[in-house]
Amino acid sequence: MHLVYLLPPVTASKLVHQTCLFHRRKLMNIAFSNLNPFPMKALRNRRSMHREELEAELCELEQIKAAYVKERAEQGPQDLKEVVSEEEEEI
Repeated sequence: MHLVYLLPPVTASKLVHQTCLFHRRKLMNIAFSNLNPFPMKALRNRRSMHREELEAELCELEQIKAAYVKERAEQGPQDLKEVVSEEEEEI
C-alpha cells in the first residue's frame, strides 16, 4: 500500500497557494518580529515611564486641589455674600 494513494491529489494551484501562504507568513514574521521598530518591550518601558510621570503630576494636582479647598473653607461664608449671581447683575 502506497502512501501516495491515501493522500488527496494536490493540484498545481493548491501547491502554489500553500507556498504563497508560507511566504506570506514568513514575511509577516520578519516584518512584525525581526524588523519591528516598536518592540513590545520598548513600548512597555515607555508606557511605564510616562505613567509614572502622569501619576506624579496627578498627585501634585491633588495636593494643589486640597490646598485650594482648605483655603476656601477657611475663607468661609463671608465670601459667598459678596458673590453676585448673573440674575442679580442684570437687575
